[in-house]
Amino acid sequence: MQALIFKDKYDSPIITQSLYNELKGFKIVEVRSIRELWEAKALLNLDSPCLLYKNVFVRIQDPKEIWEFHNANNFNNTIKIGNEIISFMPRTIGTFERDINCIFYLKPEFQILNKNIYYVHTNQKPICFIYTYNRDIYLKLTLNSILFATQNIDLKIVLNNPTPQVMQVATEFAEKYKNIELFKTDNSFISATNLMLQWFNPERFIFMEDDMIYPPNTKEYFPNFCHQFISRLDYFDLCLWKVTIDNCHSYMAHKRNTFEFLDSEWEVWEKNSRHILMAQCVACKTKFYIDTLKKHINLDENVKKYHACYDTHLIQNANGICHPSLRGYHIGWNQEMDGFAKLVDASRHPTFKSHKFNVKNLNTGETRKIDIRDIIL
Repeated sequence: MQALIFKDKYDSPIITQSLYNELKGFKIVEVRSIRELWEAKALLNLDSPCLLYKNVFVRIQDPKEIWEFHNANNFNNTIKIGNEIISFMPRTIGTFERDINCIFYLKPEFQILNKNIYYVHTNQKPICFIYTYNRDIYLKLTLNSILFATQNIDLKIVLNNPTPQVMQVATEFAEKYKNIELFKTDNSFISATNLMLQWFNPERFIFMEDDMIYPPNTKEYFPNFCHQFISRLDYFDLCLWKVTIDNCHSYMAHKRNTFEFLDSEWEVWEKNSRHILMAQCVACKTKFYIDTLKKHINLDENVKKYHACYDTHLIQNANGICHPSLRGYHIGWNQEMDGFAKLVDASRHPTFKSHKFNVKNLNTGETRKIDIRDIIL
């Protein structure tokens, strides 16, 4: 019996060991990326089935039974649950396609109907914050792409004095997905992160912006990316989702911008790496966030005003950064031509009447008055 696992040294050792325990008796081959599959062929029995794990969080129901079934029907190149390949014949490894379900010569294949795929989790369940104001079309695209990629998160949406259209989009998603909570307040802009940190006091968190489309193949490559982000904070100050720059301003457009065949599906950048790294989805520890805020609060007027950090401040202070080599699409660069608020519009960058905000949980009705200055006390 044999199994192939996509992993690297930054994966959670606890989650990895639990997978190894489940695969006791299997020969396990690890690869970091699709480009290493040819090397893996030299370590695998080409005529014996091999279970496939896209990451260490994946679990296949009854793996030994699946392997034995495939071994008895080895004329099938692949075995699938739903659309997911769970076992393959190594002789069928084909060309390097970016869709992980197309890296094998698929026919013939067999569908398993009475088994399932599930995911194990880290002890720190990902808590994710999104703040939004008046871009209902972007919010809908962003939420749709996130929840297509993964629903295994707690998603908190902060409605900053929302337009009726934004309110409608958020409400429709909250009614459909039970893992969404809605919060409503005056326009707090990036201070929404401050408000949510004080409300939930998480040890680790992820904040997302409302103007990024996560690629459809996120579901194939990083279906558990929020848990992976939280786990990788054991090794990095930041784990984030980098955006493409296809639609950006002309002075940036000449920079590298592809989903390339890298040495790993994850890129690791050391401190002071000189790269364009605009991030629409950032995971970090609350302590690191607050330490960065304290460092910049008297150096940057916007930080002082909002008592909140931009991703640029976090990136500047990070000792190490990790992100998927797959990139999202930053639709926010289109906002002026699409008729939304401009980046310099005061409605998006509000002038606060007070540092104190009334924040209401629309799911429970609970209301709290939160002073954004308290975060650094």
